[in-house]
Amino acid sequence: MAPLLFAFHLPRAGRPSLQGAYGGNQDVNFGLQVAAGTAISVPTVTLTDQFGRPVSLREYRGKVVILANFLTECQETCPLVAAALLQLQRAVDRERLQGRVQIVEVTQDPANDTPPVLRRYQRRFGLSWPLLTGNPTTIAGFWAALKVPPVEALPWNGPAPVDQFTGLPEPHDLVHASVVDVINPEGYLVTEYQSWPQLAAGGLPKTIYTYLDSQGLQQLHSGGSWTPQSLLDSITPLLEQQGVYTSLAATGGLAAVGRSAPGFVLSSTAGGKESLAGELGHPVLIDFWATWCTNCRADMRLVTSQALRYRGRGLRLLLVDYEESRSTVLGFLRQQAIQVPSLLDASGQTALRYGVPGLPVAVFVTASGRIAAIQVGQLQAKALAQDLAKILAS
Repeated sequence: MAPLLFAFHLPRAGRPSLQGAYGGNQDVNFGLQVAAGTAISVPTVTLTDQFGRPVSLREYRGKVVILANFLTECQETCPLVAAALLQLQRAVDRERLQGRVQIVEVTQDPANDTPPVLRRYQRRFGLSWPLLTGNPTTIAGFWAALKVPPVEALPWNGPAPVDQFTGLPEPHDLVHASVVDVINPEGYLVTEYQSWPQLAAGGLPKTIYTYLDSQGLQQLHSGGSWTPQSLLDSITPLLEQQGVYTSLAATGGLAAVGRSAPGFVLSSTAGGKESLAGELGHPVLIDFWATWCTNCRADMRLVTSQALRYRGRGLRLLLVDYEESRSTVLGFLRQQAIQVPSLLDASGQTALRYGVPGLPVAVFVTASGRIAAIQVGQLQAKALAQDLAKILAS
């Protein structure tokens, strides 16, 4: 048994509206924080990136954001965090999650970390994500809202080192807390990692290794309290809440992005049988549904309209009804004026083999038979178009 929480907005006039749904102990506890107004929301103030462009984290709503603080002059935890984020970025690219996960670093030393300095830092370490700065008041308020302690400026115990990105002596020994925050697609902080990471063997770029001071090297060899994999593990459930799955293995299925789509042969409402293998050579959208599923109705209207739109580009649509009779399905298709026949998974074995956790489920298959994307729940037009583009271009 798993606890469920549904949060509704109750206006003085009009109908109540569903604001959020949460399942499992951890998500329900988070949902209670949201409902009580105690969950931390990432500030959406306007900052400046390394190219001098205005950026607000509001632009990344709908994505999971990995947010880290840093100082370019830090030669200890910050380079190690950058290396961990590089390893995470490679994992995100490997899992084809680039469009759904965004890494961002925001300085805590805006007086020193101007856009030109940030560009040098980015080039030196080969970072591909936004590095943000701003005026000192805005930056201080940004990190205070996320409950990150301010930087402490201490005098140097000896000659001041030269900042490698400005060429000037560093005025203070800046001591700071190192944090990496996981922000969900709605803009709330859900997980925070503190201190430095433990890196995968051989995963530290030479430019970062040579930048570490003696304390940074000691931290590297002693290992930290979190890893790039633990970050990735935090991301995956948030994507699944959003309806984007990389695998259905958790529900016992074989479907996973990058793997071959499990084959099947099923009876069709049009008569005879139809197989997935018979459609390969074309991109295929498989849509699992049932007549009793309310979200399936809107979902099917959307997928059938898109199937017609892209049929000239080879797209094939396989509607797969879950455990219902031919007469029930035919009656529904006529009532909804849906002209596409449906396959009949009367025993539920095909859905079971895929690992369908609920309805509807859309599986996007390339012409070569590989799964490019999986979405659980009612499809949105924008997300559908993005995933169709993946299989139409393959």
